[in-house]
Amino acid sequence: MAKTCIIGLDGGTFKVIDYLAGLGRLPNFSRLMETGSRAALMSTVPPITPAAWSSFYMGTNPGKHGSVGFFRFRSGSYGLEPITPTR
Repeated sequence: MAKTCIIGLDGGTFKVIDYLAGLGRLPNFSRLMETGSRAALMSTVPPITPAAWSSFYMGTNPGKHGSVGFFRFRSGSYGLEPITPTR
């Protein structure tokens, strides 16, 4: 089985990456883009980091996995607690 490496740039766009690669500022990215493949991905709803990365590795949308932020309100208060796999 072939090995796969996925590189995700949170907030990165090919407009910026292509520009910098064209200037020679991203030689390693240039080499990866020439020998590998690349694709733009549609984001999640809501289009925020924790929801998007959770959806990527779980293969489902935020409505199903329930992770839409880094924190949630602590029950019965306005205090925040981090979201973890166990709660």
